[in-house]
Amino acid sequence: MTQSTVNLLDVVALTVDLAEYNLYRGQAGTVVELLSGGAAFEVEFVIAMDALMNLSVYAQSKLV
Repeated sequence: MTQSTVNLLDVVALTVDLAEYNLYRGQAGTVVELLSGGAAFEVEFVIAMDALMNLSVYAQSKLV
């Protein structure tokens, strides 16, 4: 798989399940912060109507 640059406000999808956060492979979120020079990201996911999950520090390998 070819890695591409992830930018602020990009829509990304998980490539792995994160069941402990009720997030699953394929779930889309929005990049809201670039960390460590773009090596990791803070991503927000909508998990239910009126509920927002904000998760930090995802390596690019867990996002597509």
